[in-house]
This record gives sequence, structure tokens and C-alpha cells, in this order.
Amino acid sequence: MFGLIRPCVKKKDKAEYKCYYCGLCTGMSRYTGFLSRVLLNYDFTIAYLVADSISADTKLEKVWCPLPIWNRIKIRNNPTLLQFMAERNYMLVYQKLADDISDDGSRLAKIAERIMRKRYLALAEKLPEVAESIDRNMANLSFAEKRNEYIAIETASRPFGDMLGEAMAGCFDDPLDSQVFSQLCRYLGMWIYTIDACKDIKADAKKKKYNPILAGRTFSATEAILARKEEITRFLMHCKLSMFQLLELLSCEKNKDLVYSIFEHALPGDVAELLK
Repeated sequence: MFGLIRPCVKKKDKAEYKCYYCGLCTGMSRYTGFLSRVLLNYDFTIAYLVADSISADTKLEKVWCPLPIWNRIKIRNNPTLLQFMAERNYMLVYQKLADDISDDGSRLAKIAERIMRKRYLALAEKLPEVAESIDRNMANLSFAEKRNEYIAIETASRPFGDMLGEAMAGCFDDPLDSQVFSQLCRYLGMWIYTIDACKDIKADAKKKKYNPILAGRTFSATEAILARKEEITRFLMHCKLSMFQLLELLSCEKNKDLVYSIFEHALPGDVAELLK
């Protein structure tokens, strides 16, 4: 569900995208601890890229990469945005681990949660509104999983979208930019949740795990996709159109080609094939 969908980036744009990916990795190390680098995910990389694209020009810097430590890499370093993204990335991952523990008692999740707990509690005290939003929306997701009833894809994806969108509130000093960016991340979250459900449907059906496309049905994975293909496709198109409209309001001139390319080719090939 969280941070697993790798964006499709054109060859000519990969170097610039990597500057943001590595920049966020460096930011995680600076603001939430060296080990938190392993929590880095694609969702927040996209958010950092878009947010920085409407900011003043961000200089390229060279830093040492820990993998391997002798490698010098280029990053886009926007300290204010990096701290904003790193802290929220950390908080969302922590709550995802707590949810995994609640669902199946994952031993690995328990170890990771224990390691992350102290810093999470400090961040929750610093950002109480973000912590409350994450708690509330994770509870809504968990409630839907436990009921395992048929619901519309839009309804199923809304808590994750709200969680990502609300986490991004206040990203900019300009209230209009902040509101538009928050809404963009809301649609991005719903898009990601739906795509993830499509990618995981066969594995979830085999393991009898919750999947919003399968919920409340006795269909096989293939039958469920066929039955809900039109609904899923229509909703994904709605999300995509909404994201492009919001991008127009943000005016991402600095990385316009890269940003628009990511959103234009946001549908992974295997999911596109599934929905043909």
C-alpha cells in the first residue's frame, strides 16, 4: 500500500529524478536518523519533487552515499522541504508497522516498531495534527479490512488518500499552494492504493488476505477484476485527470517535463495489462 509503486521515468530524466530520490534519502538521515534511510519510499519522493518544483531554484550538492560509502552522488537539497517530508515519511511508516502488528503480529514489524517508537512519539508531540490524522485514517482502513464487505473502490481508497493529503497540509507558506498540493497528494494516495490493490489481487486471493477489489465477493481474482474493471478504470482516470488539473494550478515550471512525465506514465505496465 505505501511507497511500493515505482514511478516510470524516461531515460533522459532519470538523473534528475535520482537527485530527488537520493536527496530525500539524505534528508531522512539528517532529520530522522541514519537508519531511517531504509524507510525511504517512492510516494514521498514524488511529493518532494513536485513541492520543490514550485520553490526557488534548489542547488545541486554532492554528498557521500553509504551504499557504497566511497560513492559521491548529486542531490537536490531543499532543507525545509526535506525535513517536512522526512518527518511525515517516518510517521506514516511507523503507523503502517503498527497496523501490520495488529493484523498478523509480524515479528519483524514488532522489532522495527520498537526501534522507531521513541522518535515517533517525539514527532507525534511536535506534529499532533499529523499524528491524529494518521491514527484516524489507519483506523478507517483497518475497520474496512475487518468488515471485509463490498464497497466502491473510491470509498475504499479514500482513507489512504486523506492520510497522505492531510499529512502534506501546510507544506508551503502560501495557503493556496498548500491547499492545492495537499489535494494533489490526496488523489495520488487514492491512485496508489488502487494500483496496489490491482497488483496484489492474485497474491491476496491465494493467501485469503483483504483486498478491496475482492472484499465481499466469492469471485476469483480474475473474475473480480473483470467484474470491476470498468469501475477501477473510470476511477483511475478521474484521479489522473484531477492530478493534472491540480498540477496546472501549481505551475511546476522548474521540473515541468519530469513532473508531467511521471504523472502521465504513472500506470505500471502490469496493471495496464490487467485492466485491458
